[in-house]
Parts: sequence; structure tokens; C-alpha cells
Amino acid sequence: MLLCGGNCWGTEEIEFTNREALETEVSSNGTFTLKWSNPEKVEVSLEQSGDESFQPYVVRYVGLDNSSVLSGLAEGKHYFRVGPKGAETRSDVVGVEVKFFRRDHLLWLLGAGGIVVCLTIGTIIGGTMQHRKEDVR
Repeated sequence: MLLCGGNCWGTEEIEFTNREALETEVSSNGTFTLKWSNPEKVEVSLEQSGDESFQPYVVRYVGLDNSSVLSGLAEGKHYFRVGPKGAETRSDVVGVEVKFFRRDHLLWLLGAGGIVVCLTIGTIIGGTMQHRKEDVR
């Protein structure tokens, strides 16, 4: 397909090159690297949405680069597409997933850590009191 709007671009070649990795990988920290082809080196627009239909969406990047590192993504599914800036044609949508540490595991670890802290403080206080008793004798 060829679009013309001042310049003509061949858009079928602007596609995500790491699609398979993006769709199978789950991020545990909200960070992804999106890579796309741009053989004609046109200015591209990278768009993001929380909905596969892209209603609504935000523009995350505009420029000549072939990749973008995104960080700070919230937990859940995020959708991206890329295409020439100002053109209506975009790449196929790619979905990425962010899943943080399970909250039930987090609560269990925080509880275990709290117990360890209390036992450590108790041991320090008990040892100090025992040492003072021995010094008084």
C-alpha cells in the first residue's frame, strides 16, 4: 500500500521486528524494548493503547529511530503500533504484558521479614540486658 501526503511512503515494511519475543515475554518490571523496521528512514510515530482497538491511544515516540525502550508501564496488557508520522496506515498491533510480583507472595515475604526484624531486635536487647547483669556482678 502506498500513501501520499507531501511525501510517499511504502508502509508495509514498517513492522515490529521483535514481535514474537514481545508477545511471549512477560515483563516483571514494566520495561520493554520495541524494535521495528524502517528501511526508507521515514519519521515514524509509535502509538500505545490499553485497548486493542486503539480507542483511545497516546503517541509514545516520534522520530527516525528503529527502536524505543519503554519503562514505567503499569501492570496489565498494553498494545502498540507504529507507522509513518501523519499517515493513517500502521503496523499490525503488538500486545505486551506486564505482571508484577504476586501480591500474596509479597505479603508473605514482608511478614517473614517483619518476624526476622523483631527476632533480631529481641536478640540484641536480650544480649544487652544479659551483658549488663554480668557487669553488675
